[in-house]
Amino acid sequence: MPSKYSLPCAHCGHCFEVIPKQAGQELTCPECGKPSEVPMLRKMKLLELAEDESAQNTNKRVKKSGSFNMLFSIGVFAAVVLGGSGYWLYGYAASMVTEIDRELRTEQHDEFVDGLEPSQVVTYYKDLRIDNGLGEWYEPNYVRYNKQAAILTNTSYVLMALGGIFLACSISMVALIALKR
Repeated sequence: MPSKYSLPCAHCGHCFEVIPKQAGQELTCPECGKPSEVPMLRKMKLLELAEDESAQNTNKRVKKSGSFNMLFSIGVFAAVVLGGSGYWLYGYAASMVTEIDRELRTEQHDEFVDGLEPSQVVTYYKDLRIDNGLGEWYEPNYVRYNKQAAILTNTSYVLMALGGIFLACSISMVALIALKR
């Protein structure tokens, strides 16, 4: 395909396309209708190249394709990072959980109290009471760890859901682009 050059009209300044075969000819300007002389081949090569419509469409596609690829890559990366960190956090939270056998703990406490002398039971009870209340609130470590594990588990669900949303958005972008073509 021969190169096309953009020739400005000598009268109105409107640019129209010329090819090397038209060098030295006189052409009519499509805008004003007046004749314009096409320069010889040497001078024609000094003119700006005219972009044809297919090249412009290709350039637009390349620009759109580049931004699409970037958005798709960011979406997939975010999905992998969020999903992976949510999965890791879920595993970490599961390792923190301490199973409690409440019946066994109650039996052990009852055996302990049953083994005390009556005077020791009163002392034990007084030690539990502070200022006629139930005493200082004490939370065993296993209870605290179980609460933290529940919070971390819920956080991991949120992270994995966000990862899924990013992945779904990336896939739907691909589907929309495919449908437009």
